[in-house]
Amino acid sequence: EGYRLGRISYLDLLEARRALTAVRAQRIEALSAYHEARVEIETLTGKSL
Repeated sequence: EGYRLGRISYLDLLEARRALTAVRAQRIEALSAYHEARVEIETLTGKSL
């Protein structure tokens, strides 16, 4: 909305979108690592978490 209202430049808009995409990718990677670790713990202990 800031771009539409002329409050930020197009370059700033693109940078914000890039940063958002990077954070979303990091979140997915963290969730994947969490689930992999959980499966490994369950496998090693023989117990369900």
